[in-house]
Amino acid sequence: MFTAPLSPTIDSAAAFAHRTTDRDTFIRSWQAAGAGRHFASARLPHDHPFFPPSRDGRPDPLLLAESFRQAGLVILHAGHDVPLDHVFLLGSLQYDYSMPVPDAQGGPCELTLEV
Repeated sequence: MFTAPLSPTIDSAAAFAHRTTDRDTFIRSWQAAGAGRHFASARLPHDHPFFPPSRDGRPDPLLLAESFRQAGLVILHAGHDVPLDHVFLLGSLQYDYSMPVPDAQGGPCELTLEV
């Protein structure tokens, strides 16, 4: 889907997303789409200890919010050269999705985010 990799190593991806481990880094790649638009591919784990799936097996909505947060950070650092030691405060977040989030049926859920 996307050919613009974040980095050859997951350590850099985790740093761009302000995470310390691969398990907590959900953004896998990103791509500029022009005019302030970007796409990011995300892999949401089914069994994350902080974001358990809902009763119907779909990802926790907070996991989606965390994915958008990470996507914004990755795009700022990797796409706009914002230094990694800059601190960000997220005052609010609103997101919509155009179709129901798929049930990953016990495995990771792959999504494309427009940021």
